[in-house]
Amino acid sequence: MKIFFFALLLLSCERKNLNQATTESALIGRIFYNTKGYDYGKLISGLTLNVVLPSFAELQTSSESLNRAAINFDSSQTITNLQNLRNAYNVFKDSIERVEVYGFNTLTISLNLFTNLDMYPSFSLDTAKLESEEINSVVTINLNRVQNNTISKRTVLALEYLLYENGLGNSDINLNLTALQANPRRIQYILGLTGDLQIRAKNFNDVWKNSFVNEYQTGTNSFSSLNDVIGKQVNFMNDMLTSFIDNKIGDPAGLSAKSRGIIDLNKLESRFSNRSLDDIQVNFESVKNLYFGSFRNNSEVVGITDLVKTVNPRLDVKLRAEFSNIDSQIASIKQQGNLRLAIQSRFSTVQTLHTSFRNLRIIFQNELFSSLGTTFQIGNADGD
Repeated sequence: MKIFFFALLLLSCERKNLNQATTESALIGRIFYNTKGYDYGKLISGLTLNVVLPSFAELQTSSESLNRAAINFDSSQTITNLQNLRNAYNVFKDSIERVEVYGFNTLTISLNLFTNLDMYPSFSLDTAKLESEEINSVVTINLNRVQNNTISKRTVLALEYLLYENGLGNSDINLNLTALQANPRRIQYILGLTGDLQIRAKNFNDVWKNSFVNEYQTGTNSFSSLNDVIGKQVNFMNDMLTSFIDNKIGDPAGLSAKSRGIIDLNKLESRFSNRSLDDIQVNFESVKNLYFGSFRNNSEVVGITDLVKTVNPRLDVKLRAEFSNIDSQIASIKQQGNLRLAIQSRFSTVQTLHTSFRNLRIIFQNELFSSLGTTFQIGNADGD
């Protein structure tokens, strides 16, 4: 009873400066955190076993499948094997997008391991240099050459370019096959890349399952407590939303502050394969995986939703509605093509999706953080 009246007092005071939803969430979070009425250990254990470890395991297994597909294509350079190789690449790229949400700044090695796989949007691939310094040069191309190359020539974007471009700006699979058959060095570089990516994916998985997962589960070393684990994880979920707003949608569509309203399709994340919307969709799935406590949204186990329903049931309903709304928008755009085509011919649908991600981020920052009794940490937003 004392807590109830204290809550009413705080609520009446804070409403002078904050909107009602934000105030109530802050109040709920403050009371909840002070009473420590939730089993964080059970939640984090569930996330670890059902979401985190399966995500990193898939990263490794998909990299192995990718390397095998490259070897098969080298042995028999057919259109079928090239399509199989492209398919394996897409599965691997999905797995990379799925672990992006674990790029904790506090786990520096983890962050570095991720950026060495996929540096978007930090660096861009200079295709002219890749062609002149590697493909059309006289240097020996092998795994060692790739491993000792500059990082921009070792990421998935370099592989995507070789799998989807014929070197003359055409992504037609038949023309791509002809280019690969005409210059074996392109295939040699693909083999070097897939071998290198397999090694680095394994290292990433090993570091998490053998080291970081212990810190994640116990809230030690890089984390001050189990509550801090949830706080940092939700912050990175929020950063994922910011990446959509500022980079993955905002930059190419001219909707971010730094773009100054200029559309630049060269800033699409997967500009050679035109799977940029797939990247966003899988990234968003990873956010929902953590919220619902399931891998690939196949079922709900114990996720952050369990905690939110405990402290603020109305917010849980609100978040679920926003998730569903965004899912529908992405599906609608995909039915008509890809993000490039949408920017070019159905711009309003891209604007609507961008706005929906902004609205979801507002809910995260104004309601979710405070409800959970954790602190919002400013990431890499550009001020949108």
